[in-house]
Amino acid sequence: ELRKTAVAGVISVSTVDLEMYLAKYNAIISHELRIVKSYDLWN
Repeated sequence: ELRKTAVAGVISVSTVDLEMYLAKYNAIISHELRIVKSYDLWN
């Protein structure tokens, strides 16, 4: 039982990490896109 709980804990932690990583990655991508769009507007 303890092992199951540990595995479930690890899975939930890695899921949270993955979501945070994806959120950070999405923020970086949208920021880059915004820079590219504004760059296109200036030229």
